[in-house]
Amino acid sequence: MAIAFAYRREVIMELSTRPSSTVRTLVGALAIGAAVLMGVAVLILAASVQSCGSSATLVNVWKDPEYPSRPLSRLLVVNMSKDPARRRLWEDEFVHELEKRDVDATPSYRLFANDLPDTQQIIDEVQRSGFDGVIMAVRLPTETETHYVPGYVATVPVTRYNPWSDAYFTYWRDVYRPGYDETERVVRTRTDVWSTEGRGRLVWTGTSEVYDPSSGDQVRTDIAKRLIPELAKQDVINGRS
Repeated sequence: MAIAFAYRREVIMELSTRPSSTVRTLVGALAIGAAVLMGVAVLILAASVQSCGSSATLVNVWKDPEYPSRPLSRLLVVNMSKDPARRRLWEDEFVHELEKRDVDATPSYRLFANDLPDTQQIIDEVQRSGFDGVIMAVRLPTETETHYVPGYVATVPVTRYNPWSDAYFTYWRDVYRPGYDETERVVRTRTDVWSTEGRGRLVWTGTSEVYDPSSGDQVRTDIAKRLIPELAKQDVINGRS
């Protein structure tokens, strides 16, 4: 794009010595084209920033250092939401990502359709169905983070028409973009992975953060796509790629 702007600058400077209506029309079109390209660049940059900002990150990650090397392969997935729809959507998203790695996963709403199961109900179901692990997700309070974006100087082209010479000319000038405070909303979810071996033990825990999500669907998708591969990478579950 820098080449395109440079090309237009050279053409405009060259054509500025040809005062005719045709030249004026052509130069005006080139100037408009440059403005359009600059607008497209801004839109692409904005989309890129938004895309980068929506990815989930993992913080406060812990894995039991004494956990056996045998990864979990048959999991019960529980989302601790009292909202029936939200609970089902979250559990289905996790199950979908787990099954892509050939992990046998069951959403808890298929076993407890009406209310969230309590601890004893989960223990009884684990013993009855033979699950070797349980994944539990709980929504944490949403936070806000504010940080300062410093100002900067940008060099931009400026095209003007000189009626005395009947020609267009272009010059470049520095424009200061002032700094500003930017506030982001951080949606947080803690996920615990339990092994049912023996009396049961917590083998992995981590908090997922999604910045400025556009919807609940984005939060679920981003977290599942970030979390499940990480569990496989750490050999907590089967299906390491």
